[in-house]
Amino acid sequence: MNRLLYPILLAVITAGLLLVYAGQSSDKQPEEPAPVYAGKDVVKKEVILSVRVRRENVAGESIPLELTLTNHGKNVVRHAHVDFYHDWQFSVTDMGRKPVPCTPFGNSRLAPMESYKKYITKELAPGDSYQVTFNLALLFDLTTQGEYAVTIKKEMNPLLADTFELEVADVRFKIREPPLVATEKPVQTNK
Repeated sequence: MNRLLYPILLAVITAGLLLVYAGQSSDKQPEEPAPVYAGKDVVKKEVILSVRVRRENVAGESIPLELTLTNHGKNVVRHAHVDFYHDWQFSVTDMGRKPVPCTPFGNSRLAPMESYKKYITKELAPGDSYQVTFNLALLFDLTTQGEYAVTIKKEMNPLLADTFELEVADVRFKIREPPLVATEKPVQTNK
C-alpha cells in the first residue's frame, strides 16, 4: 500500500508547489524601466556644474531638471542666492533653435530682477555640493511633441575679481504626446 501512496503523494506535492510558484509569479507586476537621463557637466576653476533631465517626457507631465554645483577646489566660491529661480539663467529651444516661450508661471518667476541680486551670495566650501531641481514644464510651454534643448548659466563669485560663469548648453530631451484616453459611458435618462 505504501508503494501506491508514494506516487500519488509525490504528484500532489509537485502540483501544490507548481500552484504556489505560479501564484507568486502572477502577483508580481512588471517593473517599469528606470528613466534614462540626458546630461552634461562643465568644469571651470575646479567647480563642476552638472545638468540632468529625463531624456523622454510626456507633454503635460512634470519634467524635472536637476542642477548640481560641486566645489572640487581648495578655496570657497560664492554664487548668487536670491531666490530659487533667479539664481540661474535658463533657456529652452526647439530643434529649429527657436526659443520656447515661458508659461505665465515661468514669466512671473524668470522675469529680470534688479541688480541687487548679485550682492546676496551663498558660499560653497571645498568638497561641498549644492543641488536644486526645477520643473521645466512649469517654466516653459513644453506641450508640443518634439525634441528640445536646455541651456543653463550660473555666475560664480559675483562682484569679485575672479568672477566667472558656468554654462551647460544643449542638453537635449524629447516630449511625446500623452496617450489618448477616451471613455464612453452610457447615460441613463429617466423617461
